[in-house]
Amino acid sequence: MRRLDLPNLVTATRYPSALVFLLACAAGRPSWSAATLALLLLTYLTDLLDGFLARRTPGRDPRAGQVMDSAADSYTFVIVFTGLFVAGVVHPITLCAVIGGRAVLDLTRLVGLARGESYLRPTFYTKAKGFVYCSLSIVLYAKTVPAFAWLGRDPLPVAANTALVLATVAAVGSFLAVHRQHFLTMFAPATPSITERLEHVETQSPSRA
Repeated sequence: MRRLDLPNLVTATRYPSALVFLLACAAGRPSWSAATLALLLLTYLTDLLDGFLARRTPGRDPRAGQVMDSAADSYTFVIVFTGLFVAGVVHPITLCAVIGGRAVLDLTRLVGLARGESYLRPTFYTKAKGFVYCSLSIVLYAKTVPAFAWLGRDPLPVAANTALVLATVAAVGSFLAVHRQHFLTMFAPATPSITERLEHVETQSPSRA
C-alpha cells in the first residue's frame, strides 16, 4: 500500500481555500472580512508548510512536488487576486499583470518539461515575487477589516498595487533571461529532426534498379 504523500496533500488544500476566499469576497459581507482574512493567511501558510514537510519527507520524488506546488501557486494567486479585484482592493492592471505573469512562467515551464528538461529553476526575483504577492495581498485585503481600515489610506493602496506590478515584471523578465530558449520555442516553427529529413530524402529519391 502506497504511503500518503503529506506534502502534496497540504499543497492540494490551497485549491478549495483559495476558492472559498474568492466566494467570500464576491459575497461582500463586511461581517465576514476578519474570517476571510484569516482564511487568506491560512492559504498562504499551507504554502510554507508543504515546503517544510517536503524537505523532511525522505524517499519522495521532488519533481512531482515541484510541479504540483507551482500549479497550486498559479491557481492560488490568480484566484486570490481575482477575489481582491472583486473586493475592490486591487487595480485591474494589477490583476492582468498577475494573470499574465503566471501564464508566461507556467507556459515556459511546460515547454521545458515537454522538451525533456527538469523543472525550470526559479530566479531570485520569482521567489521575491511570491513574498511580495503574499504580503501585499494580505495588507490590501486587511483594510476591509474595521480594525485595519487605516491601511486603506492613501498612498498605501496605490503604492502596493504599483509594487505588485513591478514585482511581476521583474520576475518574468529575470525568468525569461535565464529560460528564454524554452519560451521562444512556443513561437518558433517546428523543424524536422535529422532522421525525418533523411527519411524524406530517401522517399523523394528515385529508386535504383
